[in-house]
Amino acid sequence: MNKKNIIFVIIFAIISAISAAGFAKDLHFESGDYQNTLIELYTSEGCSSCPPADEWLSALKHHPKLFTEIIPVAFHVDYWDYIGWSDEFADSKYSARQQQYYRQGGISSVYTPGLLRNGKEDRTWSYRLNDFNREKPGKLSVNLLDGTVYVNFKPAQKHQNLIAHVALLGSGFSSTVTAGENQDRVLKHDFVVLNHQQKSSKVNRWSIKLPQSKKTPERFALAVWVSDSNSLKPIQATASWLE
Repeated sequence: MNKKNIIFVIIFAIISAISAAGFAKDLHFESGDYQNTLIELYTSEGCSSCPPADEWLSALKHHPKLFTEIIPVAFHVDYWDYIGWSDEFADSKYSARQQQYYRQGGISSVYTPGLLRNGKEDRTWSYRLNDFNREKPGKLSVNLLDGTVYVNFKPAQKHQNLIAHVALLGSGFSSTVTAGENQDRVLKHDFVVLNHQQKSSKVNRWSIKLPQSKKTPERFALAVWVSDSNSLKPIQATASWLE
């Protein structure tokens, strides 16, 4: 390969990476006045009970209130990896997050599949159009500019110190499992948390570099939510596709 071709390949790779990561354009999105619902699924490819929950979450892709009222995210935990299949999306930080929910009383025990709606355990696996939150915690707005996520929250009541959470999500994944409880199954995943960053602020404004990932889903999205520094329970959330 001559020098000219090498330069072309490098430039093409850079452009492809930028486009895949959602840097192709600037973006603005925000919540409404009413509280959106952050749905957190704790799941694992090593758990035989998890595929139905993954399918349920994936079905929210077609929900008319996706990202305008409901914000689904899937945290893959790593404590099932010992059985024989290592979940490529799992992270010990996500397992620790679920354990922290347990310590704070948000869930009754640490298990998969585990679902929380706005920080509260939910075993019903349902979401209906009339499940509106009537609380007005404040408006959360997000601007993505030049690879930086700018977050601004206007709370309805005073908070001493808030945490902004920025999660890069990937949808359209397919995994062929060759070991463990789901051996010989092909698993589909959407709204997978590929990278989760957080930052505190006393002035309710944040700038956080857009989280990165080497994974290549069919589609990227960005989920943003805020919580008190002493609780994982989300106060307000919003999200958007990155394209």
